[in-house]
Amino acid sequence: MGAVTGARAADAVTVAEPEPAEYVKICDVYGAGYFYIPGTETCLRIGGYVRWDASAGEEGSYNGRRAVDHEDGSINDTWHKKARFTLRTWTGQETELGTLKTYTDTRFNYSDGSNSSSLNFAWIQLGGLRVGKDESAFDTFIGYAGNVINDTLVPYGGFDTNVVQYYFDAGNGFSAVVSLEEGSGTVGTIDSSVPHVVGGVKYTEGWGAITGVVAYDSNYEEVAGKVRLDVNATEALALFIMAGYGTDDNLNDPTYAIPAGDRGFYKQWGGNWACGVVPPTPSTRRLHSTCKCRMMKPKSLALRRTSPTRSSRVSRLRPKLTGLITTTTATVTTGPASLLARATLSAVSSASSARSEGSKH
Repeated sequence: MGAVTGARAADAVTVAEPEPAEYVKICDVYGAGYFYIPGTETCLRIGGYVRWDASAGEEGSYNGRRAVDHEDGSINDTWHKKARFTLRTWTGQETELGTLKTYTDTRFNYSDGSNSSSLNFAWIQLGGLRVGKDESAFDTFIGYAGNVINDTLVPYGGFDTNVVQYYFDAGNGFSAVVSLEEGSGTVGTIDSSVPHVVGGVKYTEGWGAITGVVAYDSNYEEVAGKVRLDVNATEALALFIMAGYGTDDNLNDPTYAIPAGDRGFYKQWGGNWACGVVPPTPSTRRLHSTCKCRMMKPKSLALRRTSPTRSSRVSRLRPKLTGLITTTTATVTTGPASLLARATLSAVSSASSARSEGSKH
């Protein structure tokens, strides 16, 4: 019996050591928030925000909404409300040809009782070359229209487009961009193998910056341009003035199969000239006064409203601080009197730049 007992003791089960867990490693090469995808050299960042806003005012100012009365069929001014969830991804990886980056931005909206979604960005960038779904360099390179909520002083050109784009930074304050673009929409999408072309030049110093962009609309063979001057008056006050000019002879030609009606993919303001001046401040709780002016040709003296290119442009503003941000804007515009108020609440996952995250312009 003793021998048997000893044999059983010798046959005791040996427990294998557990394999070490593979933890996610932080990647700080491309900024905060990135981590290495396990088993690869690719860095990934995931972020986004949730936003809800409500607004009322004149519909032509992009902030109001009208609805048909259910009882008598009349047209009523009512609230415009929107809830949005935005999911963003960034990747970065070093290759023999340079840094390879990607960026995506997908938005899910519930606005005035209807659901919608959109793919706002999906591009690949190698060094200074970018291809994919982006927004037109006519808007992005010049910095949109400043850090204000009602940012349609000089109306944007078209936004959504596929691009083949090259950005060059000389390193001494000068930078430039050349962008071949497909456009979007009935008027804006190219109708042949000839793309729209956008070019821009920027000079940046401590006092501010001066930026110019020019766009060629291949559909209507028209040209539009914008110039923006930014001045850092003090640490707490920055000013900018923007002016735009565009030709429109072919846009107004009634013999065209698809007339543009004075506004093309890039020149989306009435008449030839548009200008605006804004004094933004770095505060996240602010009241802005905005002044717009338009100079039109004699045949265009009738009052015009700018056609909205997208339901909201608040998302173009990338909050500088994390957490909950509340913004109220009051705007007075020329033309038909319009006083509007807008309140926006945004919860963002991380600090971000003035343009889309990962973007260079």
